[in-house]
Amino acid sequence: MSSSDRIELSIDSGTWNPMDEDMVSLDPIEFHSEEEPYKDRIDSYQTKIGLTEAVQTGTGQLNGIPVAIGIMDFQFMGGSMGSVVGEKITRLVEYATNELLPLILVCASGGARMQEGSLSLMQMAKISSALYNYQTNKKLFYVSILTSPTSGGVTASFGMLGDIIIAEPNAYIAFAGKRVIEQTLNKTVPEGSQAAEYLFHKGLFDSIVPRNPLKRVLSSLGFLLVGTSSYLGRNLLSLFSSEQILFFPQGIVMSFYGIAGLFFSSYLWCTISWNIGSGYDRFDRKEGIVCIFRWGFPGKNRRIFLRFLMKDIQSIRIDVKEGIYTRRVVYMEIIGQGAIPLTRIDQNLTPREIEQKAAELAYFLRVPIEVF
Repeated sequence: MSSSDRIELSIDSGTWNPMDEDMVSLDPIEFHSEEEPYKDRIDSYQTKIGLTEAVQTGTGQLNGIPVAIGIMDFQFMGGSMGSVVGEKITRLVEYATNELLPLILVCASGGARMQEGSLSLMQMAKISSALYNYQTNKKLFYVSILTSPTSGGVTASFGMLGDIIIAEPNAYIAFAGKRVIEQTLNKTVPEGSQAAEYLFHKGLFDSIVPRNPLKRVLSSLGFLLVGTSSYLGRNLLSLFSSEQILFFPQGIVMSFYGIAGLFFSSYLWCTISWNIGSGYDRFDRKEGIVCIFRWGFPGKNRRIFLRFLMKDIQSIRIDVKEGIYTRRVVYMEIIGQGAIPLTRIDQNLTPREIEQKAAELAYFLRVPIEVF
């Protein structure tokens, strides 16, 4: 997933405000190799990916809560951390410190950028120092999200410094790669020992959360922290002063929303684990028949099969509900059957993806599109 797609998925629509977009890498150590020059490689990736560097930083809102967020992009030189990546993340941390904003960093990186030598390695200490001031001195809240792959200097620095560390399912997370370890130490790395699930069971992370319900989990944590702050009388989330929020009734309500949100997110995680709502749609224009298969919850309705005539399809409907739990679903209106969902709620598709899917299907079926 690109950093731009993840931004669209992670924060409220229309709230993204980028920072330091004009900052670009030079060639500080005049790195030369048998391949193309370092500066030419940077130019090539900028043209190909459409970004100036391997990280996007800025501010936005997470269900109405202002946050500072940095998202690395593995498509840009493997998400490697050079002087510009380090500087952008450091500036983001310092901005979040000054503005008392919660901080989210999404990691996707092969580690330090070798083309910049020790300048890339020093970014580890620079970012960690800024985070120390943010977390220890200012008592602010930092969430680290580890995606696949996260390795090298990113794992060894800010990737593992979050107050809460979340990994995506099946993510590859390591310091040194499997091949490097085996060639250096002459030892075999056990299969799966660098996977998120194995590392979670060893206690390295707080949770493993699929990307689709991740926004809901983060916003639920925010509500729960506000409620806990009001109960303890401590500013666990410095955006809100505990003195401004009475535990009864505001703190209790916030805690309820947070706990309910986490339960709802757990429910979504179960639906993903059991593939609830997944299956296939088969449209046979020659026979004029539509067949839909869906997986349900374990039990007698585990397998759901529907079959009806294409001429009974009235329209394709887009149902969009924005709010704490954003929902964007494509339905097919069938005479006598009602609305049948064609996408899963937990897919959390972007508006562009929803519109494209609905338009393609409506064009194929030659039916109108309705938006609710």
